[in-house]
Amino acid sequence: MLEAYIHYCLYKRSKEREIKFAKSSIDFSNELTHNRTATQMDAKLCYNAVLSTVHIIKVLNKFND
Repeated sequence: MLEAYIHYCLYKRSKEREIKFAKSSIDFSNELTHNRTATQMDAKLCYNAVLSTVHIIKVLNKFND
């Protein structure tokens, strides 16, 4: 769902680099969320990936009004 929104917001701008950044942040968060052997370091990295995703969505909302 988030990836679809990001593609929608950036589609007209052809921002492949920005799409890749957002997608990697989402993928990292999703993968670690379901990893039963995640370490404390993984948890902290996941936390930062989630924050990045939140900030990406916030920026997209600002510029797509």
